[in-house]
Amino acid sequence: MIETKTIPEVYTLPFTIDWISTAPSGRLSITGLLNLIQITAGEHATLCGFGFYDMRKLGQAWVLTRMKMRFTSMPHWNEEIEISTWIENMPGSISVRNLSFSHRGETFAQISTVWVCLSIEKRTPESVKVPYPDFLIHPEKTLDISTAGRVKIPAQSTTLREYKVSFSDIDAMGHVNNIKYTQWILDSIPYKDAVSITSGEIEVNFLAELHIDDVVEIKYGNTTNDGEATFIIQKKGTEKPAFLSHYTPIR
Repeated sequence: MIETKTIPEVYTLPFTIDWISTAPSGRLSITGLLNLIQITAGEHATLCGFGFYDMRKLGQAWVLTRMKMRFTSMPHWNEEIEISTWIENMPGSISVRNLSFSHRGETFAQISTVWVCLSIEKRTPESVKVPYPDFLIHPEKTLDISTAGRVKIPAQSTTLREYKVSFSDIDAMGHVNNIKYTQWILDSIPYKDAVSITSGEIEVNFLAELHIDDVVEIKYGNTTNDGEATFIIQKKGTEKPAFLSHYTPIR
């Protein structure tokens, strides 16, 4: 049993931006940011007693289902940042976790994440079996962005490319890692467009698991004339998207 006095209500992790986490611009990349979200959330969950191995012993796992993030002025390689995370709400099988990224005392990214506790065997949601203290829940500590919601499917879309899920896409849960969906999209749009995404707001929905050798279609739907775009990743031969992402530039 973990002593409650040793559990940080708000977990703060210092990090020096390494080379692999940068984009061609030399700044922290979107996928680098996403990886740090997973690392920080995972470390805090472990300290709280409901990390990956704690949950697996009870036949459960956390699965990210929704995320919304706003980011501006990404720091450069070798610069130091601080990442703070805390749980805003945790009703039943759901955990709403917030994260804030800062550089030199200024916030440059805020992220709202929604996780679902799944039965590993049944692949269905169920209440968390690991007990957790009430002091970890902070509904008053909200962000400047709203909790991640539902992304609308555009009425029309264009297929950018098809892709076959590879070994390097699969994580310890046996399905495609969350970060890979965004990486596939960035690899599917023109280089100059991908490099130009240095700020904005992104909202994503993870709707279905993808596995090794699945063939997916990566689609693009331009919803406005103001640079907004929705991306769809869908297993070929199915009608339901596995992943939706909506990007809005910050003006």
